[in-house]
Amino acid sequence: LDGPEEPARPGESAAEDHGGLRPAWMRAGQSLCREQDPADRALVLLSALGDGADPRLRPALADLAQGSPWRLRWARHRGDLTPPWPGPVTVLGAA
Repeated sequence: LDGPEEPARPGESAAEDHGGLRPAWMRAGQSLCREQDPADRALVLLSALGDGADPRLRPALADLAQGSPWRLRWARHRGDLTPPWPGPVTVLGAA
């Protein structure tokens, strides 16, 4: 090899984060590539958004995710400041 190695994942070294969509895409990864309803895909991307994302993205993705049977209560990712860390997980899901 004669120079720096390519990043392990495509887009990992991109300078533009597209309002927080690129980091969200990198977090959600394969789940966005599988066959699923657009509403479910929007919900996956919404759950992967960090708190530094463009504030217009969250309501837009929430509108697109309305048709999903799942709901997002909150999400926090490494480096986020809000919401504060709630402690260990006590419940992963509820009906």
